[in-house]
Amino acid sequence: VCNCRKPAPGLILKAIEEHNIDSSRSYMIGDRKSDIKIGLNSNVQPIFIGERPIEGYEKIPSFKNLMQAADYILSK
Repeated sequence: VCNCRKPAPGLILKAIEEHNIDSSRSYMIGDRKSDIKIGLNSNVQPIFIGERPIEGYEKIPSFKNLMQAADYILSK
């Protein structure tokens, strides 16, 4: 058991602290449930890339490809 493995937020929180990252303006983009969970666990907005949203996480922004996700982020 390690706080540094997904979905635990250890590495994300360490990066936020070391690099003075504004987590409220940051995104975690991934294609797995663990990617969504680590975003939620570290207070970073998760974005899912896949054909359909993950069951139980339908409110998380979901896109079919990275370009669509990038367009979404840039529109914010």
